[in-house]
Formats: sequence, C-alpha cells, structure tokens
Amino acid sequence: MASDVVSRVEPGPARSCGSYRVGHGMHFIQARLSREDGPGRRRAIDAVADDGTITFADGTTLWNHDPERLRVILGRYGAEVLVGSHGVLRVPNGDGAYCLSVTDEPDPCRPETGGTRANESFVDELLRRGGVVRSLPSVLAEGGGQDLITE
Repeated sequence: MASDVVSRVEPGPARSCGSYRVGHGMHFIQARLSREDGPGRRRAIDAVADDGTITFADGTTLWNHDPERLRVILGRYGAEVLVGSHGVLRVPNGDGAYCLSVTDEPDPCRPETGGTRANESFVDELLRRGGVVRSLPSVLAEGGGQDLITE
C-alpha cells in the first residue's frame, strides 16, 4: 500500500457535495441493497490518488469523491476492503464497516447538485441529485402526494 494511505487520525465526517450518484454520498437505499446482496469481494487497496482514483493490488481501479477521508480510514483500519454490489466499498472497522460509494468512472462533484431548492418538485430534486432523502411530510406538502400513500 502506498505510504500516502497511512494515517492514524480518526476519520471525520464524509464530505458532502449533495449528490447521491455513485462515487459521491452514500444513499441509505444504496447501502441497504448492497448489504442485502452480501458482503462483497475481498480486495486490497494499493493507493488512493488525489483525484479519487482507488487502485487495487490487481491493478483495477474505482473512484470516490472524498480521497482524503478514504486515506484516513485505510490508515486506521488497513487496506483490506470488501467491494459490494451497487457501488459500495466497505472498510471493516471492528464494529462493522465504513461504507463509501464508488464507481468505475470519475464523476466530479457539481455544486448544483447539493441541497433542496425552493419550488423544486420531488422528482426534479431526485433527477438533479441522483437520489434523494426527504421526509414523507415534506413530499406530501408539495401537493398531490396523497396518491403515494396506499393502504
């Protein structure tokens, strides 16, 4: 493993660019679907580049938008990871695992993907952010949402 991965500092909070596209923020549905498919394949990380490229011992690569945090986690818990379905990278930590969203191709963070916008529909937010976490009352308050509720 490259020396730039070694650090003993506790990982801070994940950097949030507001996007739930793979490689960015971990959406709870993404994590759940991956967990339901099983732990994933064991892999060893060789290096994490400043651009977010993750290089594995076999030469293959994945990408994550927060390489600094990944380096801190790997430095603390080691470079042996699990690559699960739905773009989930798990770093076992003794209490479970840190889960990070990964993808095959770099996808730079876009400032326009973050946050909720006034007068923006739930569907428009979903399309802009690549996934959305919003409370049901918030969605229903937009009107017409009662059709979403079934008995």
